Amino acid sequence: MCIFITLIAKASDKEIVSEILVNAGRRAELIDNPYLRAATAPDEIQLLTTNGHCDCETVLGCGSMDTSAKNYEDEARKLRRKKWSQGKIERYIEDRRKAEEKKASSRATDSLDLWEGVIREAYKRNVSRIGLFYTMYSGTIATENFEPIVTEAKLSQDALRSMVEGNILYFVGF
Repeated sequence: MCIFITLIAKASDKEIVSEILVNAGRRAELIDNPYLRAATAPDEIQLLTTNGHCDCETVLGCGSMDTSAKNYEDEARKLRRKKWSQGKIERYIEDRRKAEEKKASSRATDSLDLWEGVIREAYKRNVSRIGLFYTMYSGTIATENFEPIVTEAKLSQDALRSMVEGNILYFVGF
């Protein structure tokens, strides 16, 4: 069982999107999962972007930075009880955040900057519609059965972080 990332675009934009993906260090292999096809427009294609064994360490859907805010608040509360100053607590929390982000990005097979750059470049080059999909496959990519929900969001790193596994996220502007 592994996670794989698929980019969805208009068939007419295949060459442009493929070039952008390859220039970004990703793969652009045409696939055709019938369940994914059922959730997309008839003129859209699916490009497997995985460059290597899998994308199990992807940053997509890693959660909004706010999801760990409660943990940081709990930590700050404990430090206040230990009589730490507010400034010292804030510096400590910020250092922890930076360390966690660095650790997460070093494990990742991609980055939020990579995906944001791919999508921005696609729109700069007049690609009409682009989306991302990732999920854990238990069988073959071509026949895996799932029912993706289609969503839309403005392009941002938070939108990429907030992606939901098994849903197609189309990016509408930035």
